[in-house]
Amino acid sequence: MGKNRKGLTIIELLVTISILIAATTTITVLGSRAISQTGLLSANIQATFLAKEAMEILEDSVIRDQIWIIDGENYWNIDYRGNVDKKDNANQCYEKLRINDEGFYAIGSDPWTETHFSRCVRTKEESDILEVKVEVTFDYRNDEYNVILYRVFYD
Repeated sequence: MGKNRKGLTIIELLVTISILIAATTTITVLGSRAISQTGLLSANIQATFLAKEAMEILEDSVIRDQIWIIDGENYWNIDYRGNVDKKDNANQCYEKLRINDEGFYAIGSDPWTETHFSRCVRTKEESDILEVKVEVTFDYRNDEYNVILYRVFYD
């Protein structure tokens, strides 16, 4: 009756293995979700920078004046080189941005690499006010996301 027990019973061993499997599975799932969200977060940050860049381009009075003279609601593609391309409607505005080897994004048919980002600048001119909406869209894992910035310029 005074037996010393050494080792584990089969039930204790199965419980221990089950706990280890559950812990490993949880860590793996959480790790893969974190990696997945990192890619989406990175694309969202890049889209935000591209939207902000368009607003900064409009700080240039020459470019802004070129856009301001057209009444009503209009759609534009613009890039850091000062290229301004008026589009007939919103659907034409969402062409893919291209990137060069130095990391600059631009519009047009340059032999640069096409990205998954599109940028459209919508302007609405009313007397001495120019309302601007910049929308950057991107695809990530078969879903479409967008970043939108608004600004009002006064004459």
